[in-house]
Amino acid sequence: MWVWCSFELTKALGLEMTHEGPRGVLGPNRCKRSAIYVNDGKVEVVNVSEAPNDPAGDSDPSKSCIDAMLMCIEDL
Repeated sequence: MWVWCSFELTKALGLEMTHEGPRGVLGPNRCKRSAIYVNDGKVEVVNVSEAPNDPAGDSDPSKSCIDAMLMCIEDL
């Protein structure tokens, strides 16, 4: 059985939090606020809630919320 460490998966997906602001509060090895839709083992949608002035996506997490994901899935 092959098991991924969550941070290995975070790095493989390119979702590592690198901004010093959130890292200073949360610590290293953190994932960006995101939502991923996987269908039959294939990543079909990746939404990340971040902006230049909001690297943690705290002010506007809407991209990674269910409503945004459902709209993206409907568009497939």
